[in-house]
Formats: sequence, C-alpha cells, structure tokens
Amino acid sequence: MDGLLERGRTLWKWEDRMPVYKKIVEIVKEDLPILYLAKPINPSAWRDYLSGYKAEASTWIVYYRGGLKYAWFDK
Repeated sequence: MDGLLERGRTLWKWEDRMPVYKKIVEIVKEDLPILYLAKPINPSAWRDYLSGYKAEASTWIVYYRGGLKYAWFDK
C-alpha cells in the first residue's frame, strides 16, 4: 500500500495514476475493518444575532472548524 501511494503521488498524468489508485481502492475495500454508512444528525439552533458560527457538514459545536471559538453575539 505504501509503495502504491508513493507511486500514485509521483505520477504526473491522470491516465497513469488511475490504475494505481484503483488498485489502492481494491486493497482498502478488502482490508477495511469497519465502514460507517451513516452519521447521526445532531440538530442545533441559534439566534439570528449569533455571528461567525459554522455548523456546515457537522453539528459538533466545539470540534468542527472552531465552532464557538470564532462565534460572537452582535446584540
């Protein structure tokens, strides 16, 4: 796997990289210990005067892209 990743990283043309990455995907599919098929949605709500908060793809307030670290109240 390490050799394939290194080879794929160093090839210049996409056409040359594609078979290498296909082989990598096959190895990962065979050796995958667990596959998460779903992520629970944790709803969150906030007032219109909270600025800078980014929920985006994740609603983990503290851990995702800073969460409340970069938020502030405009009121």
